[in-house]
Amino acid sequence: MKPLKAVSAVHGRCVYGGRVARLASAVGDLCPDGPQTILDIGCGDGRIAKVLSGRLGDGCDISGIDVLVRDSAEIPVTQYDGRTIPFGDDSFDTVLLIDVLHHTGAPAALLTEAARVACGCVIVKDHLCESRLDRWLLSFMDWVGNRPHGVAIEYNYLSAAEWDDCIASAGLVREYQTTDVKLYPRPLSVVFERRMHVLMKLVAAAGSDIDTEIQSLRERRKA
Repeated sequence: MKPLKAVSAVHGRCVYGGRVARLASAVGDLCPDGPQTILDIGCGDGRIAKVLSGRLGDGCDISGIDVLVRDSAEIPVTQYDGRTIPFGDDSFDTVLLIDVLHHTGAPAALLTEAARVACGCVIVKDHLCESRLDRWLLSFMDWVGNRPHGVAIEYNYLSAAEWDDCIASAGLVREYQTTDVKLYPRPLSVVFERRMHVLMKLVAAAGSDIDTEIQSLRERRKA
């Protein structure tokens, strides 16, 4: 346990604070303007949501749900079972899934639940895994960031094609996507970014938008 505690301490001092600030800024840029209700699914200690709330200002009502509710959480948190979100349809303007879906064995099902309770958009920050090296690096990051807190680690990282299917099955389409998230300072960014992080703003699909988007994305990848 001593090596784990040492790694966790270094991560907390050198990485965590900067990552929180950068993520809150990136997510805030995608949130709608004006007063809104926000649900942070798998909010952890609530620090990202807290910083985001301050950035968005008055009129932002933000709360969280998590399988593991921490006593030190910085926002109101409701416990849930990791599968069914305990709120009605269209309950929130914006729903966040920040580094959460790879912790579940059924990411499409949880994304579908997020879409159900969102009347506006679903903002997702997660990972993009296309190689064995990607998987090894992402697994290491997950272990360092979550093992000390007792968070279950599924290591369920999706490829671009798997993301296409996951988003489509949830009845959503991309309004915005980037793999240039810039979470870490150099030299860490050279090793731990490598286009392995993806940030998306998803909205409800209309008509044949799902099939059109999947076909378009797959054609672009082949080109």
